[in-house]
Amino acid sequence: MLFANTARANGDAPKEVKVRHIRGTAFQRRVWQELRRIPAGSTASYGEIARRIGKPGSARAVGRACASNPLAVAVRCHRVVRSDGDPGGYRWGLERKRVLLERETRRGGT
Repeated sequence: MLFANTARANGDAPKEVKVRHIRGTAFQRRVWQELRRIPAGSTASYGEIARRIGKPGSARAVGRACASNPLAVAVRCHRVVRSDGDPGGYRWGLERKRVLLERETRRGGT
């Protein structure tokens, strides 16, 4: 993955990668920026992200934006889950999403 060598050991996204440098629609970039605010060890639902960006009712569009994320190291879309707590989908495989979430939880978010 791009910028993998700049990822911090505590699971935070690299600070030097700006969402505006990642190609996507204005909506995707808004979603991706909001995803960067989810701390390691925490999750948010697709609907919650939609509400946070001022687009309630667009949870599916948030899911599509997550699936379109080309840079998982900078935009941690694995932290977004369904409203019922189910992991939902993940562009790089559901098992990888589960492992990432478990690792962050085990570390206590650090």
